[in-house]
Amino acid sequence: MSIENRAKTYPNLRTMNWIEIIDKAFHLYRNYFRLFIAIALIYFTVDLLHNKLFQLLWENNPYGLVERLISDLISELTIGVLVIATSEIYFQRQITIINTFQHFINIYPRYILSLFIFLIPLLLPLLIVYTMAEIRFITITPFIIVSVLIYIVTFYFRIKWCLYAPSIVVEGSQNIKPIRRSCELIRKAWWRVCGTILTLSILLRAISLIFVVSFVLLLGSFGLMGEAPLLDILEYVLRSNVGFYSGDPPPFDSKSTPYAILMTWYTVIEVLIKPLYAITITLIYFNQRVRREGFDIEMAASRSEVLHL
Repeated sequence: MSIENRAKTYPNLRTMNWIEIIDKAFHLYRNYFRLFIAIALIYFTVDLLHNKLFQLLWENNPYGLVERLISDLISELTIGVLVIATSEIYFQRQITIINTFQHFINIYPRYILSLFIFLIPLLLPLLIVYTMAEIRFITITPFIIVSVLIYIVTFYFRIKWCLYAPSIVVEGSQNIKPIRRSCELIRKAWWRVCGTILTLSILLRAISLIFVVSFVLLLGSFGLMGEAPLLDILEYVLRSNVGFYSGDPPPFDSKSTPYAILMTWYTVIEVLIKPLYAITITLIYFNQRVRREGFDIEMAASRSEVLHL
């Protein structure tokens, strides 16, 4: 599986709006589908093994925060690999899944340090909320207010730092502070970048919802979703897909065949949509460089500005 470009025909870079960025992300994903899916499958295999290991070692899973940290680490490491693949495609270079991972190993020391900084906004809110939940004298109103404020601040920094991965991949040999580089590129463009990422997230969530609901209706029409009422299953799917679990259990046994089928289908969809975020932030990175610095891809390549992994 390789990406081979015999002619060094560099793309004519110009500033893109959010619609063009998302459209190009889907275009690149479609053209190099096998490469991106192979990386996503490796990620979900590793993540599945990690989840099974935690379930085996700790039946009641008392280390939820540690498991969340490991899951986020695996996810962000995969984002780095996907960003490498996207960047190499963008620079018209030959790429295979094997040398993509080899390239990632070369930048790993620089990447892992920035990754731990990036994970702070993801994990700090959970740690604070867990701590506050254990303090009995805190009433519900201040708890909600503090939680909302924490998540707003977290979201702000997640957007502000989101270009750290492409900064390392493209400028790694020259740029030793990728978090600061991401802030520099997003300065005065936070709302535009935020809008692009939010639009992509909503679009992917809608695609996931359409596929899952269609799948449940199809199996339900053949009586393959068990004895639970189909409307209850659809309500659970809608609430979980949007993110409002409310602590409600699924309408069927978590060890039942219908539940296993539903979770398997969720996994299939997640594998399919996983690469799109990495492709999009890579395109945002190049777009911001063109917009702010007049970035020229051919000149950059001739000056060896781009990291040759």
